[in-house]
Amino acid sequence: MPDDIPADRPGAPAPAAAPIPPTPFARHVRRTLVLALPIVVSRAGAMLLITTDTLAAGHVGTMELAAIALGLSPQLVLFMVMMGALQVTVMLAATAQGEGRPERIGAVLVTAILHAFVLGLLTIPLAFLSEAFFLGMGQEPQLAAEAGAVAITYVWGVPGFMAFLVTAMVIETAGKPAVATAMILAANALNIGLDALLVNGLFGVFPETGAVMATATTSVLRWGLMLAAFAYVLVLARRRGDPWRLLPALRNIGNQLRTAGGENGRIMRRLGLPMGLAQGVESAAFNTLVMMAGLIAPAVLAAHQATMTAVTLSYMTAVGFAGAAAIRVGNALGARNAADVRRAAWTAIGFGGGTALVSGLLLFTLPRQIAPLLASDPALLGPLADALRVAGVVVIFDSMMGVSLGVLRGVGDAWRPLILQCLAFWLVAIPVAWLCTLRLDLGAAGLQIAILSGVAVSFLLLALRIVDRTRHLPGVAR
Repeated sequence: MPDDIPADRPGAPAPAAAPIPPTPFARHVRRTLVLALPIVVSRAGAMLLITTDTLAAGHVGTMELAAIALGLSPQLVLFMVMMGALQVTVMLAATAQGEGRPERIGAVLVTAILHAFVLGLLTIPLAFLSEAFFLGMGQEPQLAAEAGAVAITYVWGVPGFMAFLVTAMVIETAGKPAVATAMILAANALNIGLDALLVNGLFGVFPETGAVMATATTSVLRWGLMLAAFAYVLVLARRRGDPWRLLPALRNIGNQLRTAGGENGRIMRRLGLPMGLAQGVESAAFNTLVMMAGLIAPAVLAAHQATMTAVTLSYMTAVGFAGAAAIRVGNALGARNAADVRRAAWTAIGFGGGTALVSGLLLFTLPRQIAPLLASDPALLGPLADALRVAGVVVIFDSMMGVSLGVLRGVGDAWRPLILQCLAFWLVAIPVAWLCTLRLDLGAAGLQIAILSGVAVSFLLLALRIVDRTRHLPGVAR
């Protein structure tokens, strides 16, 4: 066709669509912070429920503290696997939002809740096997029985809590993260009061109990969180004309059950399985390091556990930025804007590493001042300080690794990150731990060196994957 035909005449070629300009970095920074900070508080609040129960049991006695620690240990591994699997909810909801199709979010939420319930219910029979498992691992009968009772009491609240978490993910994706944060903070305030009254016998109103009561009160509160979150989205749907089409999705729940969630369900299972396994790979590797520490000496195990407490607290910021990254990247992917996908990804990773740098510097420069806050045994303070110094570097790479996993969740990359996690932790971190502890006798500091090697290699591999994945996004213009 001749090039001189005017564009407004019949038969003229359609003008090329103007490329979508990328969102300015300043907006990426602002939106990432707005999303991440409440998620940090929300996820930290979820862990604080367990921490409060542990502290309450510890004030009752050593056996109660040991029982809650042992009883919850396998449950927490399962919790991390389920959390990883259900993170697909964020990707699906954020992509629908970015595509300008919020009417799809209701079906995503209903499918996610059904999957959350099923996963939670599957953990219940395992809890009833806990006592036999603990006995098989050589634990004392009294401790095994108490820990088994803790596991059973705890597990009744798991289905409700998993349903709350996926509902909170959708609320956060819709730009209302403060709502989920307020709910988890209210639950923590109630849990502190209930533990003080029912577990520790405050004011003498109730007799002092122990670990089983602590987990029982939290299980009830988990179901309360689910009801509160679901009530919120229902009220939101009725007040705003149901833009997510949640009410039709609920009326269609029978079909959802028959088809196992339909297309959304298939995506959740296809992507969620490797995401959950990726969380499990890291968790299992860390549990292996715990057992390795126990083979060396109780003091090494104690120093390692105290150090990991500091690392875990620092990692809560990474959880928030990982959640924000998955949402922002999913939005950009839904809008078919590759430049925004890359900017959202690296903005979140930069924030994750930058905020971890603050806590890392504190651990690296003030280990002898921080050690007494985590342990009181004078013989433990020296080894603990050495481990904390190494942990100061660990938290930086650990945070960037965690946010990188969030980025890859946002673009729907599932199996490759799992393979990379396996390589980093099982072919690097575990052998380095064996060398540093059992051969070089570096104690708890050696375990932190092993973790550092694992998270550093993992971040490098994941960063290379992000570069490659964001360069070749199917259906997205570069």
